[in-house]
Amino acid sequence: MTRMTYRGWQGTGPVPAAEYDYPRRLGAGELAAAGAVGLAVGLAAFYVARVLAARTPLNEPPPRGPLPAPVP
Repeated sequence: MTRMTYRGWQGTGPVPAAEYDYPRRLGAGELAAAGAVGLAVGLAAFYVARVLAARTPLNEPPPRGPLPAPVP
């Protein structure tokens, strides 16, 4: 359950719209930092997915049967 901040409200029912405390606006520096973190997380997730997709399988392939006799 998400917890929100309200001013002067002590109930369990719906919150009146006039009493809701809106979050503050972010500045340019804060938005740039959040964007950089989001980009870094996205690149890290892409790298991990690419490494996992390209790794060698852990199971041996099934045997293909006997080799044919060499031609003399």
